[in-house]
This record gives sequence, C-alpha cells and structure tokens, in this order.
Amino acid sequence: MTFFQRPWVRRLAAATVGLAAILAVEGGLRLSGVAPLAGEDRFVGFEGTLPLFEPDPASGNSTTYRLAAAKQEFFNPQSFRMPKGEGVFRIVSFGGSTTYGHPYLDHTSFPRAVARLLGLCDPGRTYESVNAGGISYASYRVRRLMGELSAFDPDLYVVFSGHNEFLERRTFEGLLEEPPALRGVRRQLHSWRLYTLLYRLLTGVAGGRGKGRTTILGDRVMPVLEQVGGPELYHRDETFREGVILQYRRNLEAMVRDCREMGVPLVLCTLPSNLSGVRPFKSAHSPGLSRARLALWQEGFDEGERALGEGRYRDALVAFDRAAAIDEHFALLQFLRGRALEALGESAQAGAAYTRAKEEDIIPLRALDAFNAAVREVGRREGVPVADVEARFRELSPGGIPGANLFEDHVHPTLFGQILIAREIVATAVAAGLVPLAEDAWPQCREPAVLAMEAGLEQVPRRYRAMGQWVVGRTYLWAGRYDEARAALTKAWEVVHDIAEIPYFLARIELTRSNPREALALLSTARQLAPADPVWDLTPEISLATALGLVLAGEPAAALIELDDLRAGGGDGADALLLRAKALHALGREEEARRRLGEARQMARGISGFLPELARAYWSIGERAPARELYREYLERTGNPDPDGALWRWEGDQD
Repeated sequence: MTFFQRPWVRRLAAATVGLAAILAVEGGLRLSGVAPLAGEDRFVGFEGTLPLFEPDPASGNSTTYRLAAAKQEFFNPQSFRMPKGEGVFRIVSFGGSTTYGHPYLDHTSFPRAVARLLGLCDPGRTYESVNAGGISYASYRVRRLMGELSAFDPDLYVVFSGHNEFLERRTFEGLLEEPPALRGVRRQLHSWRLYTLLYRLLTGVAGGRGKGRTTILGDRVMPVLEQVGGPELYHRDETFREGVILQYRRNLEAMVRDCREMGVPLVLCTLPSNLSGVRPFKSAHSPGLSRARLALWQEGFDEGERALGEGRYRDALVAFDRAAAIDEHFALLQFLRGRALEALGESAQAGAAYTRAKEEDIIPLRALDAFNAAVREVGRREGVPVADVEARFRELSPGGIPGANLFEDHVHPTLFGQILIAREIVATAVAAGLVPLAEDAWPQCREPAVLAMEAGLEQVPRRYRAMGQWVVGRTYLWAGRYDEARAALTKAWEVVHDIAEIPYFLARIELTRSNPREALALLSTARQLAPADPVWDLTPEISLATALGLVLAGEPAAALIELDDLRAGGGDGADALLLRAKALHALGREEEARRRLGEARQMARGISGFLPELARAYWSIGERAPARELYREYLERTGNPDPDGALWRWEGDQD
C-alpha cells in the first residue's frame, strides 16, 4: 500500500479539499459583499432607512448636504459640503440629547465647542463639527447612524451615548438564557458569511433580520414615557435591565469594530449624571413585603423625612436607616439618606447613597454605573481613547457629588458643563494623536482657549437661556416631576412672555398643587397668547384645564358653561365628559353625573392612562366597586407586579 492509499491520508486529503472549498466560498461571499450576522444587532432591528442628511438640489457644483426634513424633530438643522474643502477636519459627534445640546441648541453644544477649542488652538486649519446627536437616541440607534455617516469623509467620531437605553421597549427573554458556551459558539458562527447565507435561506428572512426574538423598531423614537400611562409602565424588571446592560456593551464593541473597518478614529465618553440635584423619577418597594412590614417601613421613612425638614440630620439618618433595614431598594429613601449624610459632612457616604438612588430608580433616565464601567473596560481592552467626563465632573463638584453646579436637569449639562465635556474630549483626542494639533501645543493654548469660550457665555442672550429653562420644564413635566418642572418654567416665564405653553404648563402644575385660583389666572393669560403661539394651538387644552380649575374653585356651573363652549367647538371627548360629571356631582345632579361617567368610560375604553382619573371620579361619588374595578384594570394593563398591594395603597390614599 502506497503512502497516499493509506486511509488516514485519504481522510486528511478529503478534509483538506472540503476545507479549501469552504474557504473559497467564504472568500467569494466576502468579495460579493455579503455581511456576516456578527455585524448585526441581535437584540434590535429597524424598519425604514430614512437618511439623516439629504443633498440640497440647489447646492451647485459641490454638493451641500442638509438635515433631512423627516429628522428635524430629533436633530439640529445643519449642513456641510461634499467633498470637504481643503484643510477641513470633520468631527462627527453621536449620542442623545446631551450631544444635541439639550435643553439648548447646537450653538452651545459640546460638539460645537470641540471644534471651537481646536480652532482656537490651531487657527490655520478648519475644524468642522457635524452634530449627530438625536433626542432620545440610544446606543443601538447611534451605531446605525455611524455607518450611514461614514460616507461623508469623517476624520474623527465622538460617541457620548448611554442615558437613553431604557426609553424604548425591547425583548431580551431567551437571548439571556443561552449558556455562555453556546453564546460563544454562536458568536464564532456569526462571523462566517457562509453560515450567514445558510441561516438566511433556512429561516426565510429577507435583509438578514430574524423575526424571532429581535425587536423591530421604526425610524421614529417612541419613548415609553410618551405612551399613555407613561411612568406607570415602568416596573422593577431585572431581566430587562440585564438585557439592556448586555446590549449596551455589545453596541460599544460593535462601534469599535465598525470604526476599524471604516478607518475612522473613535473617542468614547463616559457619562456624568446629576446625583444630588434631582430626586429619583420613580421608586418602588421590593416585592413580597407584607403590609405590616410596609407599615413599619413607612413609619421610619416618614419620621426621617420630618427630621430632615427640621434640620435634625442625625435623627433623620437613624430613621432612614431603620426603614432601609426593611427595604433598602426604595430609590427615594436612598436619595434622602444622601441629603442627610451630605448635610452631616459625610461626602463619601452621601455620594454612595445618591448613586444608589440613581441605580434604584425605576425610570432609569440616567446612565447606570454599569454603562460607564463598560465604556472604560471596552476602551482599555480595545485600545480606544476614553474621555472620562464622568470622573471630571466628580472632580469639579463639591464633595465629588455632581449636582446643580453642572447640570440643568437630571443629565443635561449647563452651558459651562458643555464646555467641560468638550475640553475633556479634546484633551483625550490630542493625547491619542487623533487630531492634527500637536500634543505639546495643547497645554499652552488650553487655558486661554477655555477662558475665551467661557467668556463667550456672558454674551448668550437671556431669552436663549430662558428658552432652555422652558425645555427643562417640559422634560420634567413629561416625566411627572412637577416641583422641578415648576421651578424651571417659572424661570422661563420671567423672561419669555409670548409662548402660551409656559403659563399653560404652570397652570397644570398649580392644579396638581390644589391652587385653582392661581391656575385660572395663568390659564387666562395662556388663552390670550394661544392664537399667536408659534408652537401649537392650545385652545382646547386650555378650556379643559379651565373647567377643572373652576370645579376645584367651587364654581361648577361656570365649569359647565366652559365645557358647553368646548363641545360646541367639537372638543367633547372622554376627558371633557369626566369633568362634566365632576361638575354635575358638585351641583348635586347625581343621576346626570353617573350617566356622564358611564359615557366617559365607554369612550375611553382601551386608554389605560385615563383609568386612574376615572376611578377617582367614581370613588368621589361613592361608587366604590366600579372605582376598584377600573383601578385594578389600570394596574393590570400597565403590568404592575403587585396589583393587590397597589390597589390597597390606592384605596388608602383615596380615604
């Protein structure tokens, strides 16, 4: 038997030929442009491919690209030319509303400040900023944009993304249950184009997106808080939280990989949050607590809150700690512990308590610590420069606790804070050799350039700042934070007197504070401004709020007249019927009130967010059974994990 006739040689030769054939097919698929599944997001896909920038047909020889009309709700208007001019260094910044410049505009955003700082230090070159920060955009949307904008000859990418990861619902069940070994095998297979082709053929999926457990999102962001029921749709969900953290890390890794393939340098940023200046957006107890334990917890919490208000900080801390021994996961408890500790001069412990409050917040609108840890770890492992903005904000804050000194609200920096972010990004990019500015030139020009930028803030018009406070107020109102919204809107109203929405929002807040007379005065002003309001016609909303104010002020007959006028204009919806029922009840016309409530209930069928108010209305006229039924329906629709306990607490609040 010759050497080549031996069985093991023949098997080896066959395997070699087979492997060569597979490699040849893989190479052919690579050359033909087949993208591997590894380049796709296993957690979320997208429907629609609306571009962010479109060519301006009137731009002449050199094409000018402008923000697409369909994207104007989420991005700053801007334009740039292709090809770039001689000596232009183009920096594209990605992220959410902080990158956008919220609550202001691109003019005072950190992307614009980065270009200005570099321009001041290197006046012989043009540093151009393209701001791709989108309102409510999360990392999975940012990654999609990065690929699209690579066609516009970027010289540097900057990513500041992580505050919006919980705004949109996605599905992670099943994907998180995979054993780590299987997950590793899947990751290897997904890097092969041949496997990708076979997967798509066998699953019958066009465009490479699996239907199974992948969430499909549209071009338009639909935050959970904007949906009917808003804050009540958020609950403690460890599976979802774990999935979001995993997805965020995967997105960072994919961004790094994508940038290497595109040949675009990248700077990642950590994300600071307002820890001491903003209460948690929603708190929730740990599941399974008995009513007796909850009562003891409430006793300690109430005692601590009273002591804190009276300046007895040590007593407050003792009471709060007693409550924490029963349930330490209630976010507001940790926040108030932070207040007490800060007042006692215990900065390190206060910072830990404030951070714990952020981490326990049921509506996580501030980046989790796990996100910043992921940014630092991915940057270190992949050799990508990280601008540690979060650490810098801590260094510049009293006691190392960022608060109102650097933030306008929960995450959006002051105008000075935007410059701080830019300074950290420039320092990081210069040290990594990612910009043309020489490393030894930056220390010499840094302070004069930053001082020049800060001096420019004095020239910012009062109205520009006030309009920012209006936006802050809208954000807080959107999240159900009325005290913070009132403070910001009041600042805006001191300067801006031609936007009806500001007094209207202030009136709504006064109604929640049981101040109907103040609300009615503000609504009267809003009504005068409404016809000329440049934003939107608020007339129907003002009429409804006025009717509610009149009911609360003890003028139900006048409220009925207001509602009759609204009905004549075609505005008699479920909310108007509910108000009509309240006014009729106040006038002692019980049968009519019940009839109107029934009509409102029929009209509002399927509108979850309307059910609590309807339940309260039934309760107020003594109809306890339908009130309980409606509120339980609301709890079940919004996915409350403890409907029995929540209903019990709600009944106690009504009494």
